[in-house]
Amino acid sequence: MICVRNTVGRVIHTLPEGEPVWGVTSLDDHIYVFHDKSSKEIEVYDLDSYRFLHCLKVPAGRGAVQDMVACGHNRCIYVSATSHIHRVPLDAGVITKWPVNDKSRFLSLTVTHNVLVTCPKSVR
Repeated sequence: MICVRNTVGRVIHTLPEGEPVWGVTSLDDHIYVFHDKSSKEIEVYDLDSYRFLHCLKVPAGRGAVQDMVACGHNRCIYVSATSHIHRVPLDAGVITKWPVNDKSRFLSLTVTHNVLVTCPKSVR
């Protein structure tokens, strides 16, 4: 469950009610949520009303989703799933993926819009 808190830490909303959440990110006026580590959809909610809007499809594949991060510059969400990173465009365009030489875990973005991927093993 996601607890939305104000700037002093008070819970102002929970999203979604009673369901575990494995990944969350936000961009512009939307919240993007994975409910299940093996989910094939990202649920999209309105940031102000917390109302469900629609889903973004993520390609079926082996393994669990580990993390996701939204990129405003590239207008997409990057999703780490087992040994690949998926690039899911927000405009329902073509989903692409690239391999990681290890199990991909957590993601972050740099100020130059590069994707940082953590992996349990060191690959050179």
